[in-house]
Amino acid sequence: MLAYSTFFSCKKKDAENPAANFQLSSIRIGTTTLNTSDASFNMNIPVDQLIVATFSEALDISSLLNSVFLIEGNDTVPLTFSFLDADKTFSAKPNSNLKNKTTYLLEINETLKSATGNSFPGIIIYFTTINASLKIDSLTAARKNLLVTTRVTDVDRN
Repeated sequence: MLAYSTFFSCKKKDAENPAANFQLSSIRIGTTTLNTSDASFNMNIPVDQLIVATFSEALDISSLLNSVFLIEGNDTVPLTFSFLDADKTFSAKPNSNLKNKTTYLLEINETLKSATGNSFPGIIIYFTTINASLKIDSLTAARKNLLVTTRVTDVDRN
């Protein structure tokens, strides 16, 4: 006679670690969603847009103010925060436009709490801003507009 034994094991992750429920759902700058695991995807980020982060639970706003940092080199960029979606989402506006073609570190550290007291595990995201562009608005010589589609004549070469 053969005997079979079957063992099942279940681990109630959520019951043992309620903080596992308090997670970052999405983060974007302007319309560009940031990749939280591979910074090589976070290139050409706009310099003049809000940072918008959405979480799985409402945020403890007082803990957020000491938990979110935007860092360029050794400098912390000042941010102004607003809250949306019943405090599940924050938007952070840098006090001035970010620098072009510059790598930034966005840190949301483990001191962030949900409104119910759950802890956030913390995350660091790197991104690089877009290159500056040069736009010529006007170009004149001898009081003649050189930004026309027709041939410009009677301009002194000196």
